[in-house]
Amino acid sequence: MHARILSIETLPEELDTAIDLYRLIVVPAAQRQPGFRGLLFLTDHATGAVRSITLWEGPEDNFDEGTYQYILSSFNDRVTIKSFTRDAYEVSVRA
Repeated sequence: MHARILSIETLPEELDTAIDLYRLIVVPAAQRQPGFRGLLFLTDHATGAVRSITLWEGPEDNFDEGTYQYILSSFNDRVTIKSFTRDAYEVSVRA
């Protein structure tokens, strides 16, 4: 299993909008992708920090490019992104 982790810094006052967008756009889009195995959306309302963790069957599984671009544009139009990084990891232990 493999994980993709997005680390995002946004404005604290826009965090509820980000949560709503994630729930309405990212979750159903992820569920339609081959190899999708789960996700977490971690937030800190005090700082606006966000971690999105998506779990995938194999290293090649991920959002297709069109879906990924649609997700990004949905957030960019409604949430201020101060910083954004993407990392990929192999899941070595899952309970």
